[in-house]
Amino acid sequence: MLPYRQFRAPPEDNGVLIDPGRHEVDGVLRANLAQRKRLLDTVELSGVSAAKIADNARQGLLELARRHTSAYRQAPEAHRDGPLILSGHQPELFHAGVWFKNFLLDSLAKQVGGVGVHLRIDSDLCRDASVRTLSGDPLAPQVVRAPFDQKSDPLPYEERSVVDESLFDSFPIRLEEQIAPWGIAPMARRLWPHATRSLERTGRLGEALSDARHALEGEWGLQTLELPISTVCDTEAFHRFTVELIGRASEFRNAYNGALDAYRTAHRLRTSAQPLPDLGARDQWIETPFWVWQKDDPRRRPLWVRPNANGVELSDAGQWKTTLDHTPDVAVERLASLRSEGIKIRGRALATTLYARLVLSDLFLHGIGGAKYDQVTDDLSERFFGASPPAYLTVSASLWLPVTRPDSHKPGHRELGQRLRDLRFHPEHHVDSSSSDANKWIDQKQRWVRTKKTFDNAAERHLAIQEANEVMFEMLRTEADAISAELASGEARQRGDALRDSREFSFALFPEEDLRERMLALSGSEPAE
Repeated sequence: MLPYRQFRAPPEDNGVLIDPGRHEVDGVLRANLAQRKRLLDTVELSGVSAAKIADNARQGLLELARRHTSAYRQAPEAHRDGPLILSGHQPELFHAGVWFKNFLLDSLAKQVGGVGVHLRIDSDLCRDASVRTLSGDPLAPQVVRAPFDQKSDPLPYEERSVVDESLFDSFPIRLEEQIAPWGIAPMARRLWPHATRSLERTGRLGEALSDARHALEGEWGLQTLELPISTVCDTEAFHRFTVELIGRASEFRNAYNGALDAYRTAHRLRTSAQPLPDLGARDQWIETPFWVWQKDDPRRRPLWVRPNANGVELSDAGQWKTTLDHTPDVAVERLASLRSEGIKIRGRALATTLYARLVLSDLFLHGIGGAKYDQVTDDLSERFFGASPPAYLTVSASLWLPVTRPDSHKPGHRELGQRLRDLRFHPEHHVDSSSSDANKWIDQKQRWVRTKKTFDNAAERHLAIQEANEVMFEMLRTEADAISAELASGEARQRGDALRDSREFSFALFPEEDLRERMLALSGSEPAE
């Protein structure tokens, strides 16, 4: 069983997670280069050496990424003979800690004389078209949603257009108005001219958001490339990888489900949906680690396969079906032709990272979520290919919005709570002992406390002590009410602190100069001259 690891986001502002540490990167990269060569030399994909496929795939990736990046900003020259470092994320306005990966990607690529490529996972669903933002009085903060488009049915980012262009265009102004009481000028206004130009060119929401972010990265001096994973999935190399997994679907399913089962056992997970659902089987059909949809019906469905006399039959478990020939080269050609028929086949999570780490990259940068599930990928690769793919880095950061924070030096919650409890259950220690009325109840309580509890007097004793406590507590009501109010105020401050100090706010909310300086400093990237 693999030694699964736990990763946690840094709890403090400007906290960084890089695991293994940055000082270990050179060693990790050297080990990865050796491991990758050993693995590729022993694996075939659709009858072709994986090493040959990987060489072509990497060169093709760099060409495609330069072409894609050049559409909206100047693309840097790729160091073709240097190490290739990859990262990836959905094309959204993610939080600043996720964005840190892109800065470290640039910094590490410069450090090792290689090239960094960020893969946009546009095969994932766009479920929301808004960001969380602070609103209201800074002393009583609220978190609300700021939409940049209307809600729609969840669609892959590759297919998601903008529903309400007026809502999209007005986003930075509305965001500024909502967060104005906090004294922040969000960088959304700087992003949006890039975003609107991209939207006019591509018509896709995810492209607009990602192009804008990457264009700004270029202005800040980052020299990375970007490419949608949908483009990668339409390459010959990915088709050969797909044909290999489809042709060995039953074997792959056993390895996939076995790796998930081992993970669940190690983590004592009882639900079959965590960290990912198993691949299914019914009748002769086997579920594969791919999505399929049609251009005129872009709802993602699992790709199912079953062997037949002519090869392997593919289906979306609906109306669409086709057959891949037994001959790998013919099957690869058939997969390539599906795009012209409006059929798209895309990798699901584990298949995508398995391909990226096995075929494309020398080093992959994962966030915390990806690092967790890619431990399953390591086990899956061991079971299916006989060896793990090259190791990855787990990268994240916690960056808080630079807002004014009220003075929090107040009496501790625990101490106040203990004081209130003592007033309620031991009021005799706090009432004015010079008062005859107070002394009367002090005497009653002490007399009953000294009286040994028996079966016959238990009820009377309890009621008498309770009565004395309640009467004396009323004498202390003013102090008790003040403590209760302070406790309530403290709880409100804690809720406010938790809202203000969340790491989940989109990078688009941050002031540009503030976040630029922090990102470059934390990642070690060099600013633009």
